[in-house]
Amino acid sequence: MRSAGAVERLWRERQTLEVVWTGPKPASSTLRRTDQALLEVIEAAQSELWIVCFAVYRLNMINRALGRAIDRKVRVHFVMETSDESGGRLTSEGTAALDPAMRTAASIYVWPESKRPLSGTRKGLLHAKCALADDRLLFVSSANLSQNALELNMELGLLVRGGPEPGETGRHLRWLVQSGVLMPAGP
Repeated sequence: MRSAGAVERLWRERQTLEVVWTGPKPASSTLRRTDQALLEVIEAAQSELWIVCFAVYRLNMINRALGRAIDRKVRVHFVMETSDESGGRLTSEGTAALDPAMRTAASIYVWPESKRPLSGTRKGLLHAKCALADDRLLFVSSANLSQNALELNMELGLLVRGGPEPGETGRHLRWLVQSGVLMPAGP
């Protein structure tokens, strides 16, 4: 029994990668869309969920899934770009797309302009896009968190199950917060 349990754990922890694609594809394609992969990550979260994104717009089905995560007592963390911190490159606030209950229940972080590297007159942008459930399921994507990106745009991502990368990503995100690189968003 112990051997069977050890083999089961090994298979469960084994890393798998899945390509995620939104956009034109052949009829025979088995690739999943971006919205399906993101919803899987949100629904898989049992204790902690991180969502990192540049732009956030119109999130109907995502807001419902996030609400279910909060109902499951999942700690939800967002890392978002803001119009102020982006120097006007982003024209709307991502928090406005979240349900009011989510804005209250979630931890929302920003990368302050004062913490960003400069190159001449240009400064770094928070351009990463990923979702992480419980340090075990990681979705890395080109897609912003918007209806168009999730359903219409040509977007590419990888869904990573198991292996060291999800945990490493979670440790890195927590370090960014603990070290003060990311700061809680203002009201």
